[in-house]
Amino acid sequence: MRFIQIWYMPERLNMTPSVEQMEVDRADRTNVWLPLVSKNYRDTLPLRADGAVLASFLQPGHEIDYELRDGHGLYFYVLEGGPVRVGDQLLPEFNAAEVRGQGNITTMAEGDAELLLLEVNLTKGWPTH
Repeated sequence: MRFIQIWYMPERLNMTPSVEQMEVDRADRTNVWLPLVSKNYRDTLPLRADGAVLASFLQPGHEIDYELRDGHGLYFYVLEGGPVRVGDQLLPEFNAAEVRGQGNITTMAEGDAELLLLEVNLTKGWPTH
């Protein structure tokens, strides 16, 4: 079991915080990006911000794609295994990469890898209300 604390810029001030969890089977995230936390994806834990958290168990030789929206950024974390190629960057175990811009981002594993993908809005400032 791992605990990872992630902070997103909220959509407004003074919201009541929540702590939630869900169990995800490896089969459900094998060789795909599985949305876990989001405002926009269905059947996920709620995120009251413009972004998402996705997970994957990526097997050697498999590729998965993610479409990066304009004004957003991605943070890839190799939680275990690898190495993993994100675009032209090779990430060994316990490393991360930041991707900015827009367009299709391809991820490929050279060894079994547990991955976490964070999408964040890079243009949103601190909420005023």
